Amino acid sequence: MARVQRAAAFVIAVTAALIAAACSNGTISSSGSGSAGSAGAGCKLHMLGEARSSQAEANAWQQVFADFKAKYRCSVTATWQGQFTGVPQLLNEAHLAGQTVDIVTNGTEIWDFVKSGSLMDLTKMVSPYLSRFSPGTVARFTLGGHVWAVPLSVESSSVFFYNATLFGKLGLTPPTTYAQMVHVASVIKAKTSVQPVVEGGKDTWEWPMWYMNTFAQTSGNKSVNDTIAVLDGKQQFTSPASVQAFQAVANFARSGLLSSSSLATDENGAIAAFVQQKAAMMFDGTWALPLLRAAKPKFRIGVPSSSDPLAGTLRHDFLPKTIGWLDWMWPSQVTTSVENAVEGVLFNHQSAAQAAQAVQTELDTLRQQQNYSYDFLGGWSKSQWARVEPAKLPNIQIAR
Repeated sequence: MARVQRAAAFVIAVTAALIAAACSNGTISSSGSGSAGSAGAGCKLHMLGEARSSQAEANAWQQVFADFKAKYRCSVTATWQGQFTGVPQLLNEAHLAGQTVDIVTNGTEIWDFVKSGSLMDLTKMVSPYLSRFSPGTVARFTLGGHVWAVPLSVESSSVFFYNATLFGKLGLTPPTTYAQMVHVASVIKAKTSVQPVVEGGKDTWEWPMWYMNTFAQTSGNKSVNDTIAVLDGKQQFTSPASVQAFQAVANFARSGLLSSSSLATDENGAIAAFVQQKAAMMFDGTWALPLLRAAKPKFRIGVPSSSDPLAGTLRHDFLPKTIGWLDWMWPSQVTTSVENAVEGVLFNHQSAAQAAQAVQTELDTLRQQQNYSYDFLGGWSKSQWARVEPAKLPNIQIAR
């Protein structure tokens, strides 16, 4: 999932992950998982992940599978289903049904995956190839000094897209600060019948990104380290910077930038509203670009401080300033609590202080009832480590 960067242009880096499931009994297997196969005739791998974003992407995966089979005589089958938020449940259901899953693609919840022992420790396997990844990308999939996943796709960022054609007609300059965005919204509301901002809040996974980005700013871009301190019990979600972050999110609704209609609009609906020029700006990610362009909007798409082609500019301008997704580090229960808290502060159900306290209470409850510990790997036994360590490293060479 990723989303706001400095003031009006909020960005958090996010990558899809390629994960080897520890329950595998295919080619790449953990030492305690059963009959490990070897590359060659009869070899089969099973992949699980969210539905592909387009037929072109699905076709590209099929080509990868065909090339892999031609090179290593190992076939790959894939199940692409639902949204990325449902992948952990799909993996758990596969485990319960005794179905083989060798590789999982997902965009979040690494902590939960590792905690449950569902993933293989990839540290030794990927060590020879770490230099091929952009600096910091593998760190997002590293817990306890061990690598549990690797980046699969290019870096993507969340941004505010805007109708550059409409902005030009109104004589508006793309906002780069919150105050400028409030001004832009006031002009749009005064001179058009267009909604200033649309957000797919019915997909609740979008809400935490608002807090993550405002927290990056209120904490002086120390949100990752501060969150680790909170999870480790050295700080709390109720810190001044965290409360200020929730208040900054609330201001988007208080100032009229965001309406409660966002609660009834999912990501696809938000894209449709933007393309149909019912909204002047849309908060989403660069992963939405193929869908936006496929819809052939009758206006030029823009993003603050950039110009077409968007993807390259975003990577150059924004990636060096981004931070990691916080929900890679905390358990899924905290993600749900943050989702509820952001909705609460946006639409007057909670104050910023109440929202922060609600998240802290959820974390305290996890500690008390489920013995939650951020550094749980430090307490793993030899048998637990043996279950997730590969018995044999595959002899696969990756071309440069």
